[in-house]
Amino acid sequence: MKLDSTKTEIYYSLLDLDDKQKSDALKQLKINAPDLYKQVSVLVDAEDAEYVEDIFQLSLLNGAFAECDYSGQHIDKYHILHELGRGGLGVVYAACRADQTFEQQLAIKFLQSDLSQIFGNRALFDEAQLLAKLSHPHIAKVFDGGIHNGDVYIVMEQVEGESLDAYLATHSLSKREKLRLFVQLCSAIEHAHQQGVIHGDLKPENILIDGLRHVKLIDFNLTQKASEQSSSASE
Repeated sequence: MKLDSTKTEIYYSLLDLDDKQKSDALKQLKINAPDLYKQVSVLVDAEDAEYVEDIFQLSLLNGAFAECDYSGQHIDKYHILHELGRGGLGVVYAACRADQTFEQQLAIKFLQSDLSQIFGNRALFDEAQLLAKLSHPHIAKVFDGGIHNGDVYIVMEQVEGESLDAYLATHSLSKREKLRLFVQLCSAIEHAHQQGVIHGDLKPENILIDGLRHVKLIDFNLTQKASEQSSSASE
């Protein structure tokens, strides 16, 4: 392991190691480069799956949440338009500013209220604030957040585009064009890692290609730091 490597390069090199090799490599890094070790350990700690079983059960038992529909409602300073997508942990709506002071196309993601019982609202808000600090042209921007009827919501940039797999299926791209998209994606991931954030759910559906043929990375895992904080509090 080269000590002049970036934390992202070191993190990726650890992914190729088994548990013992990873542990030994981290111990050596802690001795030789303690500051770099602290940065890398943040990324490694975010892999912890202590709450995976709880979250999996939550996604199976979300019948009540599935019946909830905020379409057409005013929530804080936002007007909810229509549903964009729904998953096990939440639902995303198209929205705009209710006061019409800004003509923004927004997306509002409502998290299941039961998530707060696992992580706590404060931890979820801290995570949203961390994502709001990400400022990169290829990462969908997080603007705001709040609570409505016990559901934590996150206000984000709405991206008009196709998922990566759908885009590749309908467009014939040259090798250069594919590499350009790949470089944009890598740049976005590198920026997030520099802020101590990993995506946590990187897949083609969360990589959008907009009308300008630019990558937009969406739907970061909102529980990665919350898991870490809850784990620390229980020790």
